[in-house]
Amino acid sequence: MFGHFGGAYNKFINNYHKSKSIHKLKEKYILTLNQIMLEIADTQDFNHKLSRVKTSIDKLPEKCKEIFVMSEREGLTNGEIATILNILIKS
Repeated sequence: MFGHFGGAYNKFINNYHKSKSIHKLKEKYILTLNQIMLEIADTQDFNHKLSRVKTSIDKLPEKCKEIFVMSEREGLTNGEIATILNILIKS
């Protein structure tokens, strides 16, 4: 039917499908890179915020800092902290 052009046509179709597959792979690659970059940016932003929080905690008076750490990091209740530190809880 196509004669001599049949081979060229088939070659064109094969190349088209191959380049279409490569294009899809490139799109996935770019999408993955973008996601990685967003994660890195989020991590850097998180690390910056975490650093600011640590700096703020370090600036607290020693007793306040101790109570904060017991409450927030160790998950102790005000009653547990009061018992451990032998202090009264204000009502």
